[in-house]
Amino acid sequence: MIETNHPVWVEPEGMGMSTTPKYVKIAKAVYVCSVRSGMPRYRSKYSKKIFDQWIWVVLLVLRQYERKDYRDFVDWLEIAIPITEYLELKRIPHYTSLQKASTRMDSIWLRRIIARFIRERDSEENRIVGIDSTGYRLDHASRYYETRLNYKGNKRKLRRRYLKSTISVDLDKQIIVGYKQRRGPANDCLDFPNVVKNTHRAMHASVYIADKGYDSEKNHKLVRDTIGAHLIIPPRNIGVPIHRTKGRYRKEMKKGYDKDAYNNRAKVETVNSVVKRKMGDNINSKKVSTQNRELEFRYIAYNARRSVQNNLFLLYVRMSTEQFKTIFCS
Repeated sequence: MIETNHPVWVEPEGMGMSTTPKYVKIAKAVYVCSVRSGMPRYRSKYSKKIFDQWIWVVLLVLRQYERKDYRDFVDWLEIAIPITEYLELKRIPHYTSLQKASTRMDSIWLRRIIARFIRERDSEENRIVGIDSTGYRLDHASRYYETRLNYKGNKRKLRRRYLKSTISVDLDKQIIVGYKQRRGPANDCLDFPNVVKNTHRAMHASVYIADKGYDSEKNHKLVRDTIGAHLIIPPRNIGVPIHRTKGRYRKEMKKGYDKDAYNNRAKVETVNSVVKRKMGDNINSKKVSTQNRELEFRYIAYNARRSVQNNLFLLYVRMSTEQFKTIFCS
């Protein structure tokens, strides 16, 4: 049974529906999805119960959204009165507590929270999912410094490693559904099966779209025969005749595909661009596990922001505590 003493934002007198703080809307979207994902409120029965895991998720997501380190975020939280009032914080946590909470956070629950945003929307048929990958910098050198190194002829011979992330996006609402991370450089096809399976657990899409970097007969068989959906991937080596192309589904792609539907794949690149522009294109953490958590919190922050824009949550409706309890107990 989920405990029912959830925070509720009560608008002060004189505040209209449109004046609800944006950060409260984002915090509420993250909090609701954290609760409905099935994430336990406390990590252990021996917890001090000063802060629960749902509140930690909200705070860590807001930290990524604000692009602050732990110390600066705690300072920011002291003046973010609407956030502290909504979360009913008894006190502001120490920055080391935030850091330790991020380290202890289980990736399984974060994955479910990310996928939960797509389940909050009305059920629709013929959903289209786009898949694409991008990279995040793991170093902290400025672009000017790197440019000067190249200008003076000190160009690095070895390609620096980076965090490669493959995501699946619902192209209608532009919400991230599934993802897979690894250290790059790496082939795109390595993460395709994992992303498709994670996406299928969250939603049943009718069409998957990816670029030619994922062109593989194995990927076609996974989506079409196992998942039961349609896959659009432009074939590589377009100059090779159809009779010399290997694979039944790859031959079908060379005969033709819906290019209008494929053009929607650009929305996945838009999502990657928004995440990088709003929350940065470099990862600040040093350990592999915390690097993954940092990017996962960014994806939650993006989904929450996008969900608020799409009005997927009833963020403008004033609810009493008893009404809020009824929703979560049902």
